[in-house]
Amino acid sequence: MVRNSWTDALDWHAAASNVAEDIKGDWYRDPWGWPEYDYVLDGNLELLTVRAQHRGVKRVAKIDVPKSNFATRPAVILEPIDRLLLQALVDSISRKLIQQLPSWVFGWRRERGNDAPSAYSNNSKEWDGYRTALQHAVSVHDIGLKTDIVSCFASIPVDRACEDVERKAGSNQITMRLIDMLKNFARVQGRSGIPQRSFASCVLANMYLSRLDQVLESYTPPPKKMMGITYARKITTRWMDDVWVFGGDEGRLRSVQLDLQEVAREAGLELNPAKTEVLQGSDLAQAALSLEHSAVDEALAQDTPNAVHLEELVDEIIADPAHADRTSIRFATTRMRRHAIKTRLRALIDTANRLPQGADHLARVFRDFDSWEELQDWFLDYEAGDWGKIRWSVSQFGTMFPTGAIVDRRLVDRFAEILVSRPTLPLLALTAQRLASWDSSLARDSLRALAETADHPLERRLIGLSSLAARDESVFIRNMLSEYEENQITLARVEANRFRPIVPVPDFATNS
Repeated sequence: MVRNSWTDALDWHAAASNVAEDIKGDWYRDPWGWPEYDYVLDGNLELLTVRAQHRGVKRVAKIDVPKSNFATRPAVILEPIDRLLLQALVDSISRKLIQQLPSWVFGWRRERGNDAPSAYSNNSKEWDGYRTALQHAVSVHDIGLKTDIVSCFASIPVDRACEDVERKAGSNQITMRLIDMLKNFARVQGRSGIPQRSFASCVLANMYLSRLDQVLESYTPPPKKMMGITYARKITTRWMDDVWVFGGDEGRLRSVQLDLQEVAREAGLELNPAKTEVLQGSDLAQAALSLEHSAVDEALAQDTPNAVHLEELVDEIIADPAHADRTSIRFATTRMRRHAIKTRLRALIDTANRLPQGADHLARVFRDFDSWEELQDWFLDYEAGDWGKIRWSVSQFGTMFPTGAIVDRRLVDRFAEILVSRPTLPLLALTAQRLASWDSSLARDSLRALAETADHPLERRLIGLSSLAARDESVFIRNMLSEYEENQITLARVEANRFRPIVPVPDFATNS
């Protein structure tokens, strides 16, 4: 495949659309929404062609993000063009990788009934389908087995996954470039497996987990015919590595568990013993429907919205904040904002330091309800104290303070102190972007001080784009963005726009 043929082989615009949807739920929120994508797609596709033709990957940034019970998981932030290339490569062969997923597998799958190369199902619709499937299964089955994989993405053996890719999609320039990228990502110290929080990686994970589907299919009873109509009897659901199997016999379900465990281990994976259990009766309904929350939406959809079920959900989160899952936190806070329901706002504020895993969603609530004005002292204490040890959560809580707001001088000065200390990338993004708006002079001084020690391309990118917002000299900005090859496209975007500041995305900056 010659260089020019990459443009024909890969659908960059479709990949960019998939990435744009993907980054809405990123652990790392770029203040400007990765403007490099618009630049390369607007008449500069040759820059993508060059990257496709090369080998290897650009430097990633390592971060740690919180899970429930104050555990953390290792993650990476991909260089933006590498992320786009990874998505385009996976898109081009996705039919061969995951076309045969069973109907009871939900999320990150090809659109049902659509054969277009990069057509994926809408994950919101997939989630609704998953919840509906669980609801139906609980209504007709007495017993259920639930399980998942320990550190699924980090545990997937990259060499084995690459073998799957080549076996399913053949050996060609596209698969070889994809395999090259995956093997290089796996060489990042302390970050095993395939990159998390990437749509492309989710497609690859669904491909790899299909070996579990074969076990589950073998336990699915044959279709049942009634009155001349054939009905498929679905007893299984899978959302990525979260697996449910339903039935009426505990021994049968334990047999499924043992077979899954055997196949998982052969694939280098391990069932999570802490999350594997057989449930019955009310325990089954409570566990399976904890993700469903349909009563909340039904009550809110009434002519006179009723918030009682939403309030009960928030009360459950507050009662055991350390173990609250992000899905429930997101569900509850989104509906609080959408319906302007503040009845549990004070309780959430009082519990916020115990909910590091939901800091991004809580910050949006505190922002939209203008609670940030009274939370400046709280944030300063949180950031400097023991609760603020998870720096990702500090960065997310900090987004509650709007870009255009007049905030306490102590907050401005503390952001400057954090910035020059070379914080983690999410916290650097927050403090650099906000400081450029709140005090451009202090921002210029702080960013120049940080430039003396920052040596990661993504750090230099943040310095350059924040200095642009702070109206620093074009010579300094060019120096920040020209040192590393990774930032050449960012610099080209800035120069094409004549060094005008880039408008930050509303969800990060909250300009309104």
